Amino acid sequence: MTSETAGLPDPPVPPDADLRGMEWMPLFGDAAFHSETWIAASAEGKVAALRLWWHAYAPEVPAGSLPDNDVLLADYAGYGVAVKAWRKIKPEAMRLWSKCSDGRLYHPKVAVIVLDAWARREAERRVELDVRQACGALQVARSAITTARDRASASRRSFELVARRHAEGMASQIEFIDARTAYTRAELNLILT
Repeated sequence: MTSETAGLPDPPVPPDADLRGMEWMPLFGDAAFHSETWIAASAEGKVAALRLWWHAYAPEVPAGSLPDNDVLLADYAGYGVAVKAWRKIKPEAMRLWSKCSDGRLYHPKVAVIVLDAWARREAERRVELDVRQACGALQVARSAITTARDRASASRRSFELVARRHAEGMASQIEFIDARTAYTRAELNLILT
């Protein structure tokens, strides 16, 4: 905060609000086209206002803000390097925009739209993360099941060999019980996996 921004209100959106990459912005046409800004503005003022609303919405960070710089604002409003022409239309196009403690300009209606879109984007990211984690857990579970099946199959074959040897008198009762226990454990592990 500088002496120039001391005493100004805090921004209406968090500093990390980021909507870059958004391809559309809700217009809320009934409210926009019946607002004093729209009704009182010239055709040029209306076009400039719409362009600034859009530029604040998605390309800027924090979303919903504009720099307090007439050269940049002229370009964003469609005036390119014609800063003098921009300054003539600026009061119409920038109605209700105000400077905040971060030195940037904010419009109250654009800020509300940004907060809603940012909350939706964050929710979508959380859902996407949850889905990725669930897919990862599914892959781990499938791998564990495959491993458990392989172990159960190997234990069954081992038990069958020991059981045959036991039936022929070539394996002790302890070897038979150990093989049966290993086979049972492998089968239980498969069930629990």
